[in-house]
Order: sequence, then structure tokens, then C-alpha cells
Amino acid sequence: MVLAGFLLMSVHMANAQFHAQELPMQQKWGLYSVDSQQYNLDCDLLAVLTISIEKGWHTYAHTPGELGKPSTLLIELNGASLPVYYPEGTRKKDTFNPDVTVNVYEDRARLYVPIPKGTGIPFTLLGNLELLLCSDSACLPAQIEIPFYSGPTPPQKLQKASSLSWWPEFLKITKAMPFGEKTPTSQLAPVTTTGEIKWDFSPVYAQPSLEVSGLITAIFLGLLAGLILNAMPCVLPVISLKLSSVLATCSFENECNRRKVFRTHNILFSLGIMTWFVALAVLLAVTGQAWGEIFQQSWMIMTLTAIVFALSLSLFGLYSLPVIDLKFDQGTGNPKVQAYFTGLLATLLATPCSGPFLGGVLGWALTQPPAVIMTVFLSIGLGMTTPYLLLIVFPDLVRFLPKPGPWVQMVEKIVAFFLAGTCIYLINILPDTLVLPTLILVWLTVPAAWLWGKAGPELPAAKRWTFRLAGLLLFAGALAWTTMPEKRDFHWVNFEAADVAKQLGQTPMLIDFTADWCPTCKVLERTVLTEENLAKWQEKYDITFVRVDLTENNPEGEKLLHALGSRSIPVAAFIGLGENARRPIVLRDIFTASQLENLLKSYKK
Repeated sequence: MVLAGFLLMSVHMANAQFHAQELPMQQKWGLYSVDSQQYNLDCDLLAVLTISIEKGWHTYAHTPGELGKPSTLLIELNGASLPVYYPEGTRKKDTFNPDVTVNVYEDRARLYVPIPKGTGIPFTLLGNLELLLCSDSACLPAQIEIPFYSGPTPPQKLQKASSLSWWPEFLKITKAMPFGEKTPTSQLAPVTTTGEIKWDFSPVYAQPSLEVSGLITAIFLGLLAGLILNAMPCVLPVISLKLSSVLATCSFENECNRRKVFRTHNILFSLGIMTWFVALAVLLAVTGQAWGEIFQQSWMIMTLTAIVFALSLSLFGLYSLPVIDLKFDQGTGNPKVQAYFTGLLATLLATPCSGPFLGGVLGWALTQPPAVIMTVFLSIGLGMTTPYLLLIVFPDLVRFLPKPGPWVQMVEKIVAFFLAGTCIYLINILPDTLVLPTLILVWLTVPAAWLWGKAGPELPAAKRWTFRLAGLLLFAGALAWTTMPEKRDFHWVNFEAADVAKQLGQTPMLIDFTADWCPTCKVLERTVLTEENLAKWQEKYDITFVRVDLTENNPEGEKLLHALGSRSIPVAAFIGLGENARRPIVLRDIFTASQLENLLKSYKK
């Protein structure tokens, strides 16, 4: 039942992994009227897709420069492709290759789609956006379907594009790229009417002898790949779990008992390995995921990190855990169950690993029917269990293991040390924004596991289950809280002195000064400057929100703060248009949403 529940959760997770709302960005359409005669444009309507990118992330511009994947928007109206106009982006050194200069979109970018004259209202655009979102440590490829329905509002009642702050950018782009020029598409990768790119390759492999063309070859290479997988460097983080399988019998003096327990333990450990490969075959056959793709889910990595850390502290002697405890003295309630789940956990942690022969086997197998996928995965699992099968067939090998003694306690501590190192390996997989939540989860896992460990058999049943329930609730609450999707700061633009100076008087701005060490600033962010309020105010007042982060030394930000007559934060300043920009309205310390709303209303009037 536990495995079935885990499998169902994994299937649901895989189906949700490519949802646009999980990406560090948001997108929003707008439709505006255009005075085509005044501006010599061949359109009366202009559709604008605004992309808001989370702080710390960027995407490459449509013309990325020396490196990078271009951001591309494919638009169709009544079966015909429409041209799309892209901003140039900001030039900067590439995050992963500082020797290369690229063009990127940060904070916010607008993609412009002129609607041909004569298009009746309402109409529907079929859109497909393809881009590569990158932070300082990771990149996420995204392909999002973004249709747009214009609604029945007549053009004369739409907001005029020329009244908005981005209009000069649009005029500049259209001069650089005359209206009517089509967005180039490759004939080798034709685009369907739904915006889907159909790749048509005939790949040639460098080592054709290792490629799989049939089931027999797949089974043979799968056995070999599974065996080699035990020695791959990426499996080393779980070596401590495998070591526990071999040394679990060292606490037995009697040779007959040692052989019996040795064989039983390795049978169950191998069964745990095979169970995971069966579950993985079902998961990949149902969802169409790739090998190791399950580790794209942050909640999975965070949960495994907490479990492995709890096992580490158990071996250090802080408490004893149920099901899996890893102690060599067989002190757990059911060592057979422990052996099975240890094999299952060790294989799960090794899933991201790959090795020789595995690529060709998986490339062929995962395009086959479910029965073939299951057969091939069983062969990989059988190859991985080969060392343990040898120990099962030849249990007399146990005589080469050392006899019980004080050394067992020392080895337990060494295994615990390497398990803690496995946590570092797992945390390293996570995005930077999830490192702190994971550390909090690990921190709260300690008292949760300790409460469970306190529920020993010597306690009355009611008290024992009270401790266990408290530990479970603490762990479940910590997991739910730390894996909760964080609210994105989509509406904030990072402060750049040159950009603010350039827009001064041209664009209405609300500039907020904040810092991580300012608790009052954080209160305002959670109560006044919320994403909901910012979205509403941006829609109603077409205002740009600029955030000045003073967490670390920021000379340009401090100069602006001083120019506004302040030496402390929190501070927010509203800067209007034209000559009004010389008299910004400053809000000091604590202010409310209604105060800010009234200020914006008075400006709009």
C-alpha cells in the first residue's frame, strides 16, 4: 500500500511538472487601440504579451547574441502567422560563460503583435511561447501555449497604446523591423497550426554497436548497465546504505545464525531494489518521463534529504527509528522490513545516475509498449542486484566479515558521517531559493524523529502513540510548510540607477527601499506590498514598481535614499510624470494599503 500510494503521488507529480504556473515567470495579454494614420502603421489594434520574470531569473532575448536560446513567440490568427516584434533586451555577461556577452530579458519584457486591419472583433490568437529561463545555478526550458481571446469590446473603447509608457519602445522596434516581416522559421523544423515544432532528424550515433535494436540486445545490455551502475561515482552518496546491507550480520556470534541472517538480509535488500525498478517502469510508462526526471521535483529531494538526515542522527545514537534504522546490532523491531526498505531507498537515491550502455537501452526501451519497458527495467534491476545475488548464493562469504566487537559502533558513526554527506549532495541538486527551506525542514526533522524515538515499547500504548503522533505531525507540518510554493515577486523591477534616471518623468514609479535585515520592511511586503495589491495597482494605474535592495552595500541605492531625505528604511517614494517627478511623495516607516491606494488615485486624477 505504501508503494502504491507513492507511485500514485509520483504520477500526479509528473503530470503537473510542466504547468506554466510552476515556472519563475508570469505572462499576461493586453489589447490596445492604435492610431494607424498618425503613426503610419498597418494596424488598428495591438496585442501585447507582458512577461514578468521572478527576481534572480532571466531569459535570453529573441536575438540572444553570442550564446543562448532565443525566446520565440509564434502567433496564428485564423490559420495565418502574424509577425511578432521583440525588444532588444539588456546586454550582460552570460552567467555560465562570463567571457561571452548576451542579450537577456530581466524583470519584465513585452512582445508586440500588431493585428492586421480588417480583423473583426472578437477574435482569438493561438500562441506558443518558447524560452529558456535561467538563474545563477540552473536553467529551465519552457514551452507554453498562451491563447488570447480579445473579447467583444469595440476598438474605440480600448485604451490607446500611445498613452502607455512602453509605446516609445514599440515605435523604436517597428522602425528597426518594418511591419509585415515574418518571424523566420526553419524549414527543417516546420511549425504546425497549433504552434508545435515538429523535429525531423535522422540521428547518427558515434558508437552504433552500443545502440539497441531489439529486446534481446536490450535485456543483455540492461543487465550489464545495471551491474556497472553499482560502481558509478554518482552512486557513491548511497554507499553507506549498501554498506549497512553487508555488515548487518556482524552482531551475531554464531556462524550458522550469521549465514542465515546474511542470506535473508541480502534477499530482502535485493527485493527492495527490484521493487523500485518495477515501480519506476510503471511510472515512466504511464507518464512518459525520462530516466531520473523524478528528481526535477523539489519536494521529492527535500523529503529524501530529511529522511537521510534522520537516519544519520539515528546512527549517531540520538534515537531509534521504525522501519529503517540502519544500526548493525539488529536492534530494530523488524530487521527484515528494514532490509527491504533500505534496498528500496538506496535504489531510489541512485535513480539520477547513468552509466555505460544505459543511454542506448533507455533510448530504445522507453519508446516501446509497457510490457517491453517492464522487461528491460527488470533486467537493469537484476544487473544491479548481481553482487547481492552472489552473496545469497554463497552465504559462506560471511566468514570474511569481522566478528562483532566495539568496532561496530565506530563503523556506524562512519556510515552516519557519509549519510550526512549525502544530504549535502541532495541539497546541491535544489535551486538556490529552496536551500534555506530545506535546511529548516532538516532542522525540524530532528525533534520529530526524537519524539518518535521516545515512544519505546516500555511506555503505555496511549503515551507511546501520543509521542509518535506528535512526531508525525511535526514532520508533516514542516514538510508542508517548507514545500509550499513561494509567492513570486513578478511585479518588481530591480533597481538600476541608470534605468531609473532615464525613466524619470517618463514613467510613474513607486520605489520601495527594503533589506533582509529590516523586519518592518518584511511586514510591509506581506501586508501592503503584496502580489495581489501590486497586480491590482499596476492594472489600474500603469505604474512601475522598483525595489531597491539594501541588504548588502548598495552605494547607488543609498544615494537615492539620501536624495529623498531619508537615512533609514522602510521608505517608499512615488515619482510622477513630467515636472511632478521633481517632487516625489515619500512614505516613511509604516504605511497602509489604503494610504498608498489614495496616493495613486490622486495621481490618476
